[in-house]
Amino acid sequence: MSTEHKHAWQMTMHLDGCHWYATHYACECGASASVRDERDFKEDPYSLIWMEDCGEPACLRCAELMDGAEPEHVKEIVEANGGH
Repeated sequence: MSTEHKHAWQMTMHLDGCHWYATHYACECGASASVRDERDFKEDPYSLIWMEDCGEPACLRCAELMDGAEPEHVKEIVEANGGH
């Protein structure tokens, strides 16, 4: 029988920016996780609204994404003992 812990993630914070969004999670064991994504208007055309609403002119990264740059995706899990 395995006693390996299965994380029960609960969202603790969600942030939205013009070209990115990030969500942070915590588990009762003390582990935490975060996911940060850049908007991909090719996959989700609605995300252009966020990019176009960031001001005139658009920020540098919004402009790069609109010109075809690959959106970044970062996922990090930090275990309760501080390991990754």
